[in-house]
Amino acid sequence: MAEALNSLNAAICFGVSGSTNYYVCEALGRLGVRYIAAGHECNAIAMADAFARHSGRLTLASVHAGPGLTNAITAIAEAAKARTPLLVLAGDVAVGDVLSNFHIDQDALVRSVGAVPERLGSAASAVEDVVRSCEKAIRERRTVVLSMPQDILQSPAPPVAIRLLERQPPAEPDSRLVHEVAQRLVAAKRPLILAGRGAVIADAGPILGQLAAEVDALLATTARAHGLFANEPWSIGIMGGFSLPAMAELIRQSDIVVGFGATFTHWTTQAGRLIASDATVIQIDSDVSRLGCQRGVDIALLGDARVTAEKILRAAQELKRGGVKGWRNEVTATVLAGRKGDLRSYADTSTTEFIDPRTLCIELDALLPPERTIANDGGHFQGWPPLYLTVPDAAGWSFAMSFSSTGLGLGTAIGAALAHPERLTVLCAGDGGFMMSLSDLQTAVNLKLRMCIVIFNDASYAAEVHEFGPLGYQTSIATFPVTDFAAIARGTGAAGTIVRTKSDLADLRQWVGQGCNGVYLVDARINPDLAADWFSELLRQKHAH
Repeated sequence: MAEALNSLNAAICFGVSGSTNYYVCEALGRLGVRYIAAGHECNAIAMADAFARHSGRLTLASVHAGPGLTNAITAIAEAAKARTPLLVLAGDVAVGDVLSNFHIDQDALVRSVGAVPERLGSAASAVEDVVRSCEKAIRERRTVVLSMPQDILQSPAPPVAIRLLERQPPAEPDSRLVHEVAQRLVAAKRPLILAGRGAVIADAGPILGQLAAEVDALLATTARAHGLFANEPWSIGIMGGFSLPAMAELIRQSDIVVGFGATFTHWTTQAGRLIASDATVIQIDSDVSRLGCQRGVDIALLGDARVTAEKILRAAQELKRGGVKGWRNEVTATVLAGRKGDLRSYADTSTTEFIDPRTLCIELDALLPPERTIANDGGHFQGWPPLYLTVPDAAGWSFAMSFSSTGLGLGTAIGAALAHPERLTVLCAGDGGFMMSLSDLQTAVNLKLRMCIVIFNDASYAAEVHEFGPLGYQTSIATFPVTDFAAIARGTGAAGTIVRTKSDLADLRQWVGQGCNGVYLVDARINPDLAADWFSELLRQKHAH
């Protein structure tokens, strides 16, 4: 098995070893596949998920049978929903050993969260079972969990040729629909091109920029594709819950929205309110199951984002725009230029005790190196980093929120840091979420990663406080004593400081000046009474129904 995975160019394996998966982890390491020992299985999968998304390489994770797999299942659900190509090697009890303490129906558990269960059938079929699992993970972009029964895993395998995987070219899009999309874009007065994660995977950013220029369109991304148009002056940023009001108004005025690798979720469309009722909606995706899965669309076009955009661009160039005017004019340019002022036009709630999280982010954006990767955890704070912390490109953004889970941020940051060691990785996390993943702070330190961890510390699960407090409910069950994360960081060998005011960032500034070596934790004591704008709007929509 290990030889087959090595032959298939497995890049790395993240895991927590136990008696049922130790053999495979040790064999992989012996063959030169790098093994990263995590402190918790959920973090191990989150690391692998992020590494796979950022590197594009075959990535492995490995967990013990039964409780090892159940510990990992939240991150497996995230990877599965995000369609991350990932192979999880899960130990399992011997075939038929239903009385083992470790026994559960692993296939049913895996299937229940949307991942693909596979299983070693015999020692003779083990290599082909591995190759088939890798093939499914890579070609279908699925998270596959390969269960390895102990009796089979410890049996000698006969020599067998290893079937190598062949890359398949992307399918050609329907030429008739390509021409129709081009016609509609050319005729539109206010076109908008939306890029999702599928556009990032296809490396479609440059060609989408050219297409937008050809048809006078504005550009936007989903939350997961943030950074793809970082250098495009006609980009309005993220479409959805993190949109600034002025940008949301531009989206609502668009008469055609063409999504490349984007599924138009309720989050991206603000439950449909961001797209005008008479606007034409076109969806382009390489996965037929995602076409029209979130909302009705006028045209559903099956195709790779980059290949399809190239063909639409050629068709649009042949049609030409004639006298039709698009978005790119002085009025729109003025609106786009006003974004920075819009972001800074808030009432600063900083005191000597608390720093306003928006003020914190503005200071960090200016202080930290621009070549960075932001890993954003889930929680009430999550809307501030994408608004106030700039990223250089799509590789500079990692947001594991397909399952809307809190607590995957540290694992995500470690995986991203290993995929992009040349950049500073900046983890943004809430205090509650960071406590969930704290076991792997030591892992980040041991790996000598270049990482700045920013904890938005308000001593609570703030989303619940801000949702249920105004409704008259007691919030004591969602609040807790203030945790000194800076002290915890220092205990692991990292650097750390408590930040209540801008002047408290002096030590971080010195760390940056010395090259950002090692792990530095900013324990930012933010104002607990401040409700984020994006969250307040989400609650308004929720309680309006």
